[in-house]
Amino acid sequence: MQQGQHAEVQRQANLVLEALAAAEVQHRQAVAAFPRSYRSLANLGTVYLLRGELFASLAGTAAAAGDAQAASGLRQTAADHVAAAEDWYKRALAIHPQLPGGQRDLEQARSFLRALAADDSGALKK
Repeated sequence: MQQGQHAEVQRQANLVLEALAAAEVQHRQAVAAFPRSYRSLANLGTVYLLRGELFASLAGTAAAAGDAQAASGLRQTAADHVAAAEDWYKRALAIHPQLPGGQRDLEQARSFLRALAADDSGALKK
């Protein structure tokens, strides 16, 4: 990837992270006001899952550029976010076990965590 392309990818990633941060604030406020808001809990799971996917993608880009140290750090950050997503989904399902899509979202997070754990090349295969 050329330097200009890398800068554009980073700019776009930062925009996505900013949007996810804003969503997180809103859903955390909802959970603070309504602790049994299973929808906000599940939405927090989605925020963290999306962050994890973004960091995993950036890890693949870093690995492709030959920066193994950055790729490793980004994979760990991805795994941390996906693990947090799993926790948020579990909290939502504890309140509403029949949450539409809840079990699917939880399994998606778990599957992604397994893929991250198995990925020692830095290029996550989906």
